[in-house]
Amino acid sequence: MPVSQVRQIALTTAERRRLEILAYSQTAPHRLVIRARMVLDTAHGHSNNAIARRQQVSVDTVRLWRGGSVEPLENLL
Repeated sequence: MPVSQVRQIALTTAERRRLEILAYSQTAPHRLVIRARMVLDTAHGHSNNAIARRQQVSVDTVRLWRGGSVEPLENLL
């Protein structure tokens, strides 16, 4: 079975810091916290399966986000 290409994310130091703050926020909406964590995991090079396990979401949720079908990174920052 062929392995599909996933989009890579390169974060600036400022973007990474803002995402880390959001990823550990106790007051931000849960969906934004999970998305921030998925972005950080993606930037670290984790696979869709690893991200799904780490964030306790389905692989389809990760694929949907990584495929660009949901709000882009700019909307999180």
